[in-house]
Amino acid sequence: CGVAVLLLVLAAEPVQQGLVPLALGGLAAMIALMLLFVFAQKPMLRLAGSLGARMLPGSVAAMAAVREQLDAIYRTPRRVIAAFIFNLAAWLASATGAWIALRFMGSDLPLWAVLTIEALIFTLRSVAFAIPGAVGVQEAAYVLIGPLFGLPPAHALALSLLKRARDIIIAVPALLAWQVGEARRVVS
Repeated sequence: CGVAVLLLVLAAEPVQQGLVPLALGGLAAMIALMLLFVFAQKPMLRLAGSLGARMLPGSVAAMAAVREQLDAIYRTPRRVIAAFIFNLAAWLASATGAWIALRFMGSDLPLWAVLTIEALIFTLRSVAFAIPGAVGVQEAAYVLIGPLFGLPPAHALALSLLKRARDIIIAVPALLAWQVGEARRVVS
C-alpha cells in the first residue's frame, strides 16, 4: 500500500521521476513475495518436516503440531480476515496519531502523506526484525523517507523520538511487572 502511494507521489514530481522504476520494482517484488508466502507455506512446511525428521528425529511431533496449528488457523478464514482488519485499523490509528502529532509540531503534511510514510516505516521495521527494537532503523528511515513527502528532517526525527517514547512508556511498566512476577515465582 505504502509503496503504491509512494509510486504515485514520485510519478507526480518531475525531480523524483528517476525513482519511479525503483519504486515499481519494489512494488512488484512485494507482490511476488506475498504470493510466494501464500502459496509456498504448505510445501515448505512439508519440506521442513521431512528434513527435520531426518536430521532431528525428535522434531517430528513439533512440526506436526505447527502444521496442525496453521491448518486450524486457515480453517477459520473469518478470524484471519478479522486479524487483518484489526491490524489495518491499528496501523491507521497509529498513522493518524502521527499526523496529529505532526500538526502539533506545526507541519501541514496531508494525511495521505503521513499514511504513506508510516506504511514505509512499518515495512522497514519489519525487515529489520533482527535488530532489537529496530533501534536506529526507525530514526534513519523517518529522516530519509520524510523529506520525500515534504516532511522536514527535524520534524521526522521528532516524530520518531515521540514514537520511541511511547514504546518506552508501554515497555518499562510491562517489563517491571514481568520481573515482579518472576521474583514472586522464584520466592514461592
